[in-house]
Amino acid sequence: MKNILYALSAAVVIAVVGAWIAGVRIIVIQPIGAIPDGVTIVVSGLPALNIIDSPDAI
Repeated sequence: MKNILYALSAAVVIAVVGAWIAGVRIIVIQPIGAIPDGVTIVVSGLPALNIIDSPDAI
């Protein structure tokens, strides 16, 4: 059981690092008047941003 957990953890880490290296970023927009529910956007080709960022920090 531990081997499966270690393999799954390693796969998740490799996937996240691979997405970060490839330039895939997640932009989280908080709820405001124009967008009452908030939005999460997945974009690629923006290597200067953190892997999870918000427009307030950009």
